[in-house]
Amino acid sequence: MSKVLVTDTSLSDIADAIRAQNGGAATYKPGEMAAAIVAIPTSGSSSDITLQAKTATTSENSQTIVPDSGYDGLSSVTVGPISSSYVGSAVTQKAAATYTPGTADQTIAAGQYLSGAQTIEGDANLTAANIKSGTCIFGVTGSYGGDSSGSSYQSASGTITTDSSGYAYITEDELPFVPDIVVLGPWAYGDYPMCSVLYFGGDSSTTAIGAGYTDSGMWSFSGSYSDGNLKVIVIDQGWNWGTTYVSGESIDWAAYKF
Repeated sequence: MSKVLVTDTSLSDIADAIRAQNGGAATYKPGEMAAAIVAIPTSGSSSDITLQAKTATTSENSQTIVPDSGYDGLSSVTVGPISSSYVGSAVTQKAAATYTPGTADQTIAAGQYLSGAQTIEGDANLTAANIKSGTCIFGVTGSYGGDSSGSSYQSASGTITTDSSGYAYITEDELPFVPDIVVLGPWAYGDYPMCSVLYFGGDSSTTAIGAGYTDSGMWSFSGSYSDGNLKVIVIDQGWNWGTTYVSGESIDWAAYKF
């Protein structure tokens, strides 16, 4: 066997190379170096490395993902998705609200998440006929100019029919204001003309003034106005002031507010 001269420096360099590869700090004798070199994992081999797969939950804060004790590294990290309905904690949220129009602007501030419906109220009375001519309210230009004499009033009219109890009803859609007076008739009952006026004075008080007469006696009228609805009752009192409700009678009406 031929002899090879090995210096201390060469052996020290080999030992340093082994320690650099395996990350250790051991001192090697010349006879131990071959085994130490064999123990170093070759490139592409993971037989001596233990890896861990981890899962992380989405958060508003930064996260550092490291392997647990006993693992050499991470094989994968899975981060859950952000919910499609997620709203950040720093975002102002506004619950459902209803807004009634008034004389001043109402503003929903920018930079908010609307977590509930925002409702702007409407009003069926916002029509041109209810607004003074030339005046514009919420985009509706008025057409009401009063009567020919220059006075201003509101009016409505229609026909009602009494039921089996003598009642007839005028709804809020037919009468969109609290009347001062309501005129019933004139209409004919046989050869006898009928007409009556109910006075309201713009509130809920009612007074029947006027009545109709027939060959059997007198009819009386009364009414009440509440929550936008007018109820009229027609009674045939006869000559002896009895009480018989007039049913199935068709009566024209006209209402005025001055």
